[in-house]
Amino acid sequence: MDFETIRFERDGHVATVTLNRPERLNAFNEQMSFDLSHAWSEVRDDPAIRVAILTGAGDRAFCSGVDVAAAPEADPLATRPWIARMTARGNQCYKPVIVAVNGLAAGGAAYWIGECELAIAADTATFFDPHVDRGMVPLEEPMIYARRLPLMPVMRMILLGTSDRMDARTALAAGLVTEVVPAAGLMATARSYAEIIASKSPQGVQRAVRVLWETKHLPLDDALEVAWREIVEHSAVSTDLVEGKRAFLEKRAPDWDHPAEG
Repeated sequence: MDFETIRFERDGHVATVTLNRPERLNAFNEQMSFDLSHAWSEVRDDPAIRVAILTGAGDRAFCSGVDVAAAPEADPLATRPWIARMTARGNQCYKPVIVAVNGLAAGGAAYWIGECELAIAADTATFFDPHVDRGMVPLEEPMIYARRLPLMPVMRMILLGTSDRMDARTALAAGLVTEVVPAAGLMATARSYAEIIASKSPQGVQRAVRVLWETKHLPLDDALEVAWREIVEHSAVSTDLVEGKRAFLEKRAPDWDHPAEG
């Protein structure tokens, strides 16, 4: 389908989703939420797609958050459905997502960075939260970041607003991103990781992503019980397990598209 606010490209087993409003620093509006919902549904439902890369158009911004000019002024909660549609998890898509942060990441960019499996930042990337500069209360985005960062860096981000920006190296040291690379090599690095992930067992990768996200709020014993049921009921009887074992014994690369019969 045609998209108004994003680009969607397939190449082999990898889909690349690009936020495509560079004139608005890739700020999201209601149309982008609809476009992204369709894109994540496509990633979820197409068995040929095994991993997705999400980035922003241009070299200035990954995403500058919600487009304030497009947000309903009378009822800020009206933007809530936008957010629910924007992410892979919000569309029940549990294929791995690599976020390639190609510039500034402000405010609502947290929804994608906080939900992805790998976040790679260009050395020019910066992270900040502008809510207090706009008379808004910063709550959801810092709560997401606080799942990955110590509390004080999150407090610094929300209290100083646009007056202070976390650079890529600080984000790496804090654990917000997994790697920092030169801006010119950002997409090549993201693509290399995507190709590696796509070469692994699709069933193993996707079930692991789903179960780990669904159990992250549970006490360890409860999470391990869910994991054990998953192993017994699905993983231990999967076609990928048969193919993986056979490929190992036959000293060849697994063929996940045409698995060996049990």
